[in-house]
Amino acid sequence: MGILRSPCDPSGQVHRPVLNESEIRYHAAEKEVVAVMRVLDMFEALIRDCPIKVYMRYAVADRRCVRWGLILSHWDLEVCKVQRDEDGLAAVLGAGITPKEHLDEIAESLIPAKGRVKPPPAISVEMLEEDFKGYVLSFGGAAKTSTRHGSCWCIIWELPGWRIVSAQGFPLEDVTVNDAEYHGLLKGLILVSERGISEIVVVGDSRIVIQQAQGLINCNQPNLQRRLSEYTALKEKFKSIQLVHVKRDYNQAADYLTSKTLALGEAWTVSDPAELMHLEQVSMIPERIMKPVEIPQERVMGTPVKEPPLPRSRRMYPQEQNPHRCQHP
Repeated sequence: MGILRSPCDPSGQVHRPVLNESEIRYHAAEKEVVAVMRVLDMFEALIRDCPIKVYMRYAVADRRCVRWGLILSHWDLEVCKVQRDEDGLAAVLGAGITPKEHLDEIAESLIPAKGRVKPPPAISVEMLEEDFKGYVLSFGGAAKTSTRHGSCWCIIWELPGWRIVSAQGFPLEDVTVNDAEYHGLLKGLILVSERGISEIVVVGDSRIVIQQAQGLINCNQPNLQRRLSEYTALKEKFKSIQLVHVKRDYNQAADYLTSKTLALGEAWTVSDPAELMHLEQVSMIPERIMKPVEIPQERVMGTPVKEPPLPRSRRMYPQEQNPHRCQHP
């Protein structure tokens, strides 16, 4: 016999099924049984106690695998016969093969994640309703490449009304521009956390900082990785943080705060009412992240017309309104 009938001999030594090299007329079913037993032995640690379905081209009723029943008895096997045609074994094996039209999708998932940019979420920047009640944090930073001196700033706004709760600037040493931007984000979140605010909308003009914090792009520079880890730790203190990127044109308060912080050379808090009003007027963040105001007007079909919020310079504050209006007789 080319295949041992018993799994062990009287000496207790275990034997595995083998083919005798001198025998060339093995039945095809015997070869398949040996192949199955080899696979079971090789992957025993993975498939132990699992039901197994075996597809073979030969019927089990030919009694050719009865002699190995003792070895196979501890396996939960279900042997199925298939035909040697396009609807048989090839079809069974092909069921787990990706069709050609889906190969590109599979290949896309196999590309290493390093260096890839994830697509940003499809959300509108105009995210806040007119009657939104909460807080917005705007931040920024700047640095001189020649001296590596820089500064960062942050402003906490209270809505509705866009009232400045706190505006501060901080000088920095030995930083890059992205470093300074990260410092502005971190300083701002610390101030927000100290005030007991758990939900915050964060607005910044640094695309790199915003998208790294969102997880949309990779952070490979060691100095920025440290800042990103600090942001991740601070994030745990908040119930919700919404990050929004805007262009520098909408963040006009940045120029004033960064330049004055560099000139002072020390941390400072904006307390002058004139300076606070100036920051409120030059900031165009409300026009960017607030949804347009619906002004009911008699138009076609009576549909209300959406108009963008008025610029800060055109808004009337209570102290600016004249209570005595001219009345025509």
